[in-house]
Amino acid sequence: MTNKQKKQTILIAGATGNIGGGAAVALAKRGARVVLLGRSPDKLKARRNLIRIALSEAQIDYQDTDIAMLVIDFSDMESVKHAAVEAMNRFPMINGLILSVGVLIQKGPNILSNGHEVMFATNVIGPFFFTQLLLKRMQQSDGLVLHVINKSYKEIDWEDLESIRNHETGTAFERTKTCNLVIAAELARRYAGKISSVVIRVQFSFIFI
Repeated sequence: MTNKQKKQTILIAGATGNIGGGAAVALAKRGARVVLLGRSPDKLKARRNLIRIALSEAQIDYQDTDIAMLVIDFSDMESVKHAAVEAMNRFPMINGLILSVGVLIQKGPNILSNGHEVMFATNVIGPFFFTQLLLKRMQQSDGLVLHVINKSYKEIDWEDLESIRNHETGTAFERTKTCNLVIAAELARRYAGKISSVVIRVQFSFIFI
């Protein structure tokens, strides 16, 4: 691995979950600087400690600065904006963004103070907004956006995009994942040759609330 590869900075949204956490360990072992994104500072610290343990057990030398944390609430657009500004201030180069974000809330719809349904805001709007804010920085390094999406998805109801009028929990969640697919495809089309936008489909990529 070259020095350039070792210094790659990868932001991982949903780093406190199993998929994001596993990706963080794998990337850290390959020498990347991993930036753990999540809503809970305590959970981020716990994940950082697990990564440190994994690296120590693998006898891999690393710097503490190579495992960074960034607090973000994807349902809150002010939090998203603040986190994006902080990321650009702290990291001159952003090579990759892994979006492993997904909440499934059992009873709904739940409307936030900003007027959006909480699952749609967290799973779709927040990650999309965050990506848009980082795009110029990521284009400087031919960056990669990796969208982690659940295997189940439903056709979008364009007349009820956020599943507010006709809300069934599973369907509402699966529609958010379909929106993620649409966004990933459009990013790939619109920014071809500037960034890469890739989808990986997994069995479970959400948190029950």
